[in-house]
Amino acid sequence: ADRFGHKRIVLFSLGTSCPLFILFLLSSGIWAFVWLILAGVILIFSFSVSMVMGQSFMPRNVGLASGLILGLSFGMGGLGAAVLGLFADLWGVPATLWIISFLPLGAFLLAAPIPYPMKK
Repeated sequence: ADRFGHKRIVLFSLGTSCPLFILFLLSSGIWAFVWLILAGVILIFSFSVSMVMGQSFMPRNVGLASGLILGLSFGMGGLGAAVLGLFADLWGVPATLWIISFLPLGAFLLAAPIPYPMKK
């Protein structure tokens, strides 16, 4: 991330994982596992980088920034699991997996306009 830029890594991770999740849904057998593993590995690239980005927005309160990022991510994950479980009950697991595959695209669109590095 230091070589390519933090924001670029986050956007690459979010933008690339969406097509890989779609490839997972469209394939079967060993290829489904390959696409899913690749999507998961690429998606997790953004976690530590987004933590560093969040800390840079609050340089005097690094602990608070870390706590907010972790707390919000776990909280949203728990809420998302409940909502997606409801979707799976209503429309089925395959339809819910299609919804999940497009979530990184939504995160990409939210992350793209974030000004980083910040202007001082």
